Amino acid sequence: MKPDDICNLFAPSDKKITIRLLDDDTVLLEGDTQGLEFLAHLLLAVAKAQDDGFQISPTGAGQLFFMADSSHGLYIHRVEGQPTVAKSVLNLARHELGNSTHGKAQLTHQRMGE
Repeated sequence: MKPDDICNLFAPSDKKITIRLLDDDTVLLEGDTQGLEFLAHLLLAVAKAQDDGFQISPTGAGQLFFMADSSHGLYIHRVEGQPTVAKSVLNLARHELGNSTHGKAQLTHQRMGE
């Protein structure tokens, strides 16, 4: 199913989600069972969709899914392979680990897990 299909499927429900900042470092995703199932299905739909992104907002498209206390929307973006930042961190870690015998063993173990 496409993300829009998931939204259409869950639209008749009165169950809603809340997305807001819990503190400076944490985003709260809150809902009852059906609300969280909606988010789970939406994530899976974006993972499999032809388009690589989908957005819902408490003040725009998808607002019917949000509780009034939601302060933030959600943009889901699928990337193929590793995101650029993750590649840079992985390359740095490989360089750092590769400079020691113990590190080379760790790096070999990491490569086997890829």
